[in-house]
Amino acid sequence: YELTGAHANVSNCMACHKGPANQTPTDCNSCHNGNYTGAKNPDHAAIGLSTDCATCHTTAPGWRPTSFNHDNYYVLTGGHAVIAANCTTCHKGGNISNTPTDCNSCHNAKYTGAKNPDHAAIGLSTDCATCHTTAPGWRPTSFNHDNYYVLTGGHAVIAANCTTCHKGGNISNTPTDCNSCHNAKYNATTNPNHKALGFPTDCAQCHTTAPGWSPSTFDHGQFYPLTGAHDLIKANCLQCHVGGKYSGTPTDCNSCHNAAFNGATSPNHKALGISTDCASCHTTNPGWRPSTFNHNNYYVLTGAHANIASNCASCHKGGDIKNTPTDCNGCHNANYVSTSNPNHGVLGLSTDCASCHTTAPGWKPTSFNHNNFYALTGAHANIASNCAACHKGNANQTPTDCNSCHNANYTATTNPNHALLGLSTDCASCHTTAPGWKPTSFNHTNFYELTGAHANIASNCMQCHKGPANQTPTDCNSCHNAAYNGAKNPNHATSGFSTDCASCHSTTPGWRPSTFDHSSFYPLTGAHATVSACTQCHIGGNFNNTPTDCNSCHNAAYKSAANPNHTTVGLSTDCASCHTTTPGWRPSTFNHSNYFALTGAHANIASNCVQCHNSGNVSNTPTDCNSCHNAAYQGAKNPNHVSASFSTDCASCHTTNPGWRPSTFNHNNFYVLEGAHAAIANNCTQCHIGGNYNNTPNTCYGCHSDKYNTAKPSHASSGFPTSCTDCHSQNSWKPANWDHDAMYFRIYSGKHKGEWNNDCTQCHTTPNNFSIFNCLNCHKKSKTDSNHKDVKNYVYESNACLSCHPRV
Repeated sequence: YELTGAHANVSNCMACHKGPANQTPTDCNSCHNGNYTGAKNPDHAAIGLSTDCATCHTTAPGWRPTSFNHDNYYVLTGGHAVIAANCTTCHKGGNISNTPTDCNSCHNAKYTGAKNPDHAAIGLSTDCATCHTTAPGWRPTSFNHDNYYVLTGGHAVIAANCTTCHKGGNISNTPTDCNSCHNAKYNATTNPNHKALGFPTDCAQCHTTAPGWSPSTFDHGQFYPLTGAHDLIKANCLQCHVGGKYSGTPTDCNSCHNAAFNGATSPNHKALGISTDCASCHTTNPGWRPSTFNHNNYYVLTGAHANIASNCASCHKGGDIKNTPTDCNGCHNANYVSTSNPNHGVLGLSTDCASCHTTAPGWKPTSFNHNNFYALTGAHANIASNCAACHKGNANQTPTDCNSCHNANYTATTNPNHALLGLSTDCASCHTTAPGWKPTSFNHTNFYELTGAHANIASNCMQCHKGPANQTPTDCNSCHNAAYNGAKNPNHATSGFSTDCASCHSTTPGWRPSTFDHSSFYPLTGAHATVSACTQCHIGGNFNNTPTDCNSCHNAAYKSAANPNHTTVGLSTDCASCHTTTPGWRPSTFNHSNYFALTGAHANIASNCVQCHNSGNVSNTPTDCNSCHNAAYQGAKNPNHVSASFSTDCASCHTTNPGWRPSTFNHNNFYVLEGAHAAIANNCTQCHIGGNYNNTPNTCYGCHSDKYNTAKPSHASSGFPTSCTDCHSQNSWKPANWDHDAMYFRIYSGKHKGEWNNDCTQCHTTPNNFSIFNCLNCHKKSKTDSNHKDVKNYVYESNACLSCHPRV
């Protein structure tokens, strides 16, 4: 502890060290609390200043110079800085803790007394700082009206006269929409009459805030664009807005121009039923010219129709446009009925004239595409002009499938016999329409592909088709089962080969070449691939029961293996877990980590298996530390693991590093080290005397009985508990916690508060025995007797006092 200032002047150690030096406090207040509580200017305790003297004072004698930075609590500027030296102006009665920091709490009288403007009446914020600084006299001040309502134009002109808008000084309810203030102007306006015309009451749609309501705008195009003849009368609003009524003025042509529509005669719009939407033919140009009518929008006029385009009544009988048909037959049915070459009605030709005719006059040229109904090719084309040959007078019911006309040919055919072979009655599947049914085709591949030996007998149908063609089998075995059963090299039946010949053979004659994918059953790799004789594995040619696991064939190799001895060490009989099929069982693999990870000192002996696997016994080799290292555990002396009852789980403190280093030990698992104990955590023998860990006490008294027995006051004679932590912490013996009031007798509260001299011996008069106390030194007999005249069994004796007054 550095001695400076007044501390440096003290030459008497006992002035500060009133007991053991290591118990002398180092904080200011422990020694100078009397100065703190006695300070009156200011009253430190009353205003709650910090008991850390160093925050304001140095160690200079007389507590001077001193400092206090008010800005740490509240920055003093302007008017506040002027009264900075007079604390009680703000801190009423010296009470600092509850001094407010908001403006209104101190200045509300100013707020309510302000008249120009009347802050309370107009509802200004009580947060003075929104308009004022701390400058004296509340000046300068600021108010930004734009934060509430932007003042421009005519409003800016009267900005200094608030009551023009804020009637009676009422700001809260002042409207912000135009009409609320200017409705009288709206109602009084006659050029134009806003009210009569139904103009919007939102003045801002046409006006700015400029004085005199000018300039103003009105865009008629927003309601109805004025073009052509409309533009010529735009200055005469009442010509369209009859009676000055704007809200009901129509925007469609006919509502204004129906008389012109009804009066039109060339053409007669009404008679022809032309649309009343004038814009479909006319623009807004004066005189309805130019005008347009596109007949093609309704019906395209071409050919003979174009020739009579100017004679509307030719088609529009009686001027009836709406009911004029647009289909051919509606006008030309008489032509359809009277036509005899060919007879349209008899043949049932379509009444849609356009399917064969154009609009050219005389119905010529004409067309009929038989292919749209049925393509005429080959022999059919030869009789194309003889319609009746097929259309037996009835075009609608003429069949389009071959067999309906040619069934007699089908049943009469003998080479081949179509009916016997069950060939399709769809002639087109083999024949074209060429005369004589030639050329013809039959694609056997559509039914069964003929390749190899099958192709050699393609012209000898009966060799396979021994009956109806549709009953000939298509699987190999049905025809070749005898070959399957007769095969001996290998014996297909004995070996259980598939009867699906195609799985090994093609259709090549002699069943050669043939294939067999041994990998489909068992892949042959490494030494297996070098085996040329199947019987080496398939003993006696028995394929069905040949095993596929390693050990069934190689058990002798497993049993004879000596380096290492597979049987002795209990290695898996699954050879593939360490070996491939490479000849000589090399290379081989063994991952020790699958059984036990070799790290640290274990890794150093990884190639010396017998050091851990004694006598080559792998199966029973332990995996816990102690089974191998118990001798090291027993031999450990610093510390003695056995006597200290350390865990035999070496991994709880050690890694596998050689020499057992580094190692770890968490003392807190046995005894938590904190405070003064943490300070000596690295000096084990200070607690573990002589390196004896087993008998080290874990109670305070077990180590600190000397402190207990020599303590003043005498803990033993006073009957204090030996559980030191009831009063002390592990940091130091000072300060100590002793709650005399709660545990025994109220001396710091109640009637005894302040009535004794803070010396225990004032009441405990027997040295070193605090269980004995004396009330009579203070409470004299004469006065006590007089106070107990009416108390039954009263005795002037200390224990009697306590029994009647245990909580005084």
